[in-house]
Amino acid sequence: MSIKNEAYDFARSAPADVKASFKGPPRRVCLPGASKIFRFITLGENATDSGFWITERVYSYFRQWSVGSGIPLSELARARLAVKLNWSSRMDTLCAATLRHSIYAFAGPTHYQSRLDSDPRFLAKGIGPQPNVLLMGNFEQLWLPEISLGDFWIDSYGPADNWKSQAVGR
Repeated sequence: MSIKNEAYDFARSAPADVKASFKGPPRRVCLPGASKIFRFITLGENATDSGFWITERVYSYFRQWSVGSGIPLSELARARLAVKLNWSSRMDTLCAATLRHSIYAFAGPTHYQSRLDSDPRFLAKGIGPQPNVLLMGNFEQLWLPEISLGDFWIDSYGPADNWKSQAVGR
C-alpha cells in the first residue's frame, strides 16, 4: 500500500507561496497514522483542511512557553509561525486532529515576514490600520500537500489561549 504524497516532488509541484513560507527547502517526513497534528485558526476564516499544521511537540513547546511567560499562546504562535493578520485575523481557536493513515509531509522552519500584506482585504476583516511589525518565524511547520478531511479526524477544538479540549465525535 502506498503512502499519501509518497511521490510528491516539493521543488517541482509546491505553489510559490508555500515554498516562500519556509526559511529554506523543507525536509520530507513521513507522519505515521494516528499522529496528532495541530492548527491555529480563526473560525469563519480558515479551513481545517488547509495544508499547514504543527506537530504535537511544537504545540507542547508553545504551550509551556506561554504558561511560563504569560504571553498568550495565539500571539506566540503568530510570531513564531509567521502568520499574517490577513491570513488569520485572530488565531483564536486551536484545532487538534489525528491522522487516519500515514502521510508524507514537508517540515521546516517558517520564513520571517511582515504582519500585514499591503492587500486592502484586511480592512474588510475589521483589522484597521496597525503598525506593521516583523513576525520572526523560524519555528517548525508542517505542510501536508493535498490533505483533505478524509485524511484526519478532528479530535477537539477550543479557544487557543485557554485551551481545554472540546471533544468532537467521530
